[in-house]
Amino acid sequence: MDEDTNRNTKSRDRADEFIKDLAKMISDSLPGVNVFVVDSALVDKLCEVLTKDPTIRGKFADQELYAEVSEFMRDNYVKTFRSENELRERSDAFCNGLVEEKQYEAVLLLDGLPDLPIGLRIGLMEIVIPDDKTSEVLNYLHSINEKIEIYPQNCSWAKVQFTSFRTVGIQDILYRILELPFGVLSLMMMRDLDVRNASGLIFHGARRYEVSPSQHLGAGWSRYRDEYHGKYLRLLSQISQKQPSKLEKKILQGIQVFWLSRLSYKTELRFIMLVSAFESLLLTKDDRDYLGKKLAEKTAFLLGESYDDRIKTYRMMKDYYGKRSDLVHGRDVELTDTDELTLEGFFRGVTLKLLELSCDYDRMEQKSAENEREGVEDYINRLKFA
Repeated sequence: MDEDTNRNTKSRDRADEFIKDLAKMISDSLPGVNVFVVDSALVDKLCEVLTKDPTIRGKFADQELYAEVSEFMRDNYVKTFRSENELRERSDAFCNGLVEEKQYEAVLLLDGLPDLPIGLRIGLMEIVIPDDKTSEVLNYLHSINEKIEIYPQNCSWAKVQFTSFRTVGIQDILYRILELPFGVLSLMMMRDLDVRNASGLIFHGARRYEVSPSQHLGAGWSRYRDEYHGKYLRLLSQISQKQPSKLEKKILQGIQVFWLSRLSYKTELRFIMLVSAFESLLLTKDDRDYLGKKLAEKTAFLLGESYDDRIKTYRMMKDYYGKRSDLVHGRDVELTDTDELTLEGFFRGVTLKLLELSCDYDRMEQKSAENEREGVEDYINRLKFA
């Protein structure tokens, strides 16, 4: 018997022994009544056994595996079994399912964002034409709240296809995937989109996972206009579908920090996060001191077309950076909604300018050697010293 055959035989023997042990542990714990309460100590023991299998251990964090086992116990062992073989079969199917990568498709209603172009892709999210699954989503939304009013002309539809070894907490995986596309749409469409308020269903075979609808469903809208949004959304779509350059990566990171700022209802926190979004977008490892000055200078030259425009933007950004520092250190700050909205407008303008520049530059830093490609800072220096 060669080495590979011997290894496979031992692996099968271990798997068979594992299934027997698992079935026995569960069988011994079952009470002789119809009501079954999952014993957390038993779940811990099962998790300990499962983590001995390296193919399982490498695919789940401890908390994720605990959730899978708890769900399995709750769904499959609330009744007695006809035979020990049936118990073993279910245990075997559960273990095999843990190492099987599953296909999921989320169908989401983007209420208040009409006319997004069909086929637009941002990350893993694609804008699609309504179909049978979108009808199922509408039925689901009406079933949980008959008062919800949904107007097709006020919506766009999106799908997200992804894979996971998990069967529990699938919504959390979707939320992480949606952070980038929702951040991009929040920036471009000037509409706050919280992934936790996503509305729709996740499909996996015959199973459906509910994605809780927004409490703000049907409130307001922001219509897509190709002459304003199209160019930049297409650029962001291209960036999100490939290995981004250093500059493109900074743009995506900055947008995600910007998106985080939209999740807070407190003006001071939104303001602090907005300045952090600027830092993520414009500062580099070479910017170690005078950060407020450098941030203000880069913003002024990227946005301003004249001396007056630039000096005004420079002074405002310096003031905003000072206010952010005061807020962080607990000092009294006079902060208005106008400050926040102006800073948000600056960020949107700088992001769009960098998107345009990303076609010609692949990084923010100025070149340090003659044979290197120029960065955005070289572009800014030419404006400064022209």
